[in-house]
Amino acid sequence: MPVPPLAGLPQATAEGLLTRLGLAYRVVYRPSELPPGTVVGTEPEAGTSVSTDDEVLLIISQADSPTGASPTTPSPTVTSTP
Repeated sequence: MPVPPLAGLPQATAEGLLTRLGLAYRVVYRPSELPPGTVVGTEPEAGTSVSTDDEVLLIISQADSPTGASPTTPSPTVTSTP
C-alpha cells in the first residue's frame, strides 16, 4: 500500500487517514514555515509502498522559537506565611 500524500493537511486529518488505512505511525515535530500542526511530510515519502507492519513517520510543523531560544518556565514565587 502506498503512503498517502499528507503534506499540508492538519495533523488530526492525517492521523485519521493513516489509522483508517491501518498504518502505524509515529509523530515528530520540526520547525517549519507552515502553520503549527500542519503535516510537513512523511518518511517514507508519499507514494512509497509500505506494509501494515511498517511505521510511517509523520512530520508535523511546530512554531519556531524566536532566535532559536528554548521556551522558559517562570520561577516559582515565594510567599510568606502568616
